[in-house]
Amino acid sequence: TLPVETVLSDAYSEDYGLVVKSLSKTSVEVGLEDGISTDSVRAVITNILSENGKYELTLQADNGVYIPEKSKQITVVCEVVPKVIKEIEVPVTVENMPEGKTYSLTEDKLKVSVKGIEKEITADKIKAVIDASELPSGKGTAAVDVTADGGITVVGAYSAEIEIR
Repeated sequence: TLPVETVLSDAYSEDYGLVVKSLSKTSVEVGLEDGISTDSVRAVITNILSENGKYELTLQADNGVYIPEKSKQITVVCEVVPKVIKEIEVPVTVENMPEGKTYSLTEDKLKVSVKGIEKEITADKIKAVIDASELPSGKGTAAVDVTADGGITVVGAYSAEIEIR
């Protein structure tokens, strides 16, 4: 039994996101070929125009995954919403500090630009981390690795001023 994941086709996923309201089935029984493993089957929306946000879709799965014919059809009710680029302030953390060294940041928060569904963009889904393992002592600029969860993408590259003592 695998969960059903509703996604937009590649043609739309860059600029739009989904707010799923209901699925006619949330999981489906499948057959798997030997050596095949997968986390879900997909209901792919290939045309974002619909009546009242209702989509009649055919489930799709990876090669080696068999979905019985009677289980392939699904009704999805969802809202397709445009993604926005939003600037949000997040705390910067420093990891892998060499033994016996300390650090100070000029700014302990960083403004980052992210793209996603506006109401889904929250600071707790975004992490800004400096890896101090290779940084020399003294003042300098360090790359900040910014990652985001929940269908949010990071826009741009970031750095911060840091002093290692």
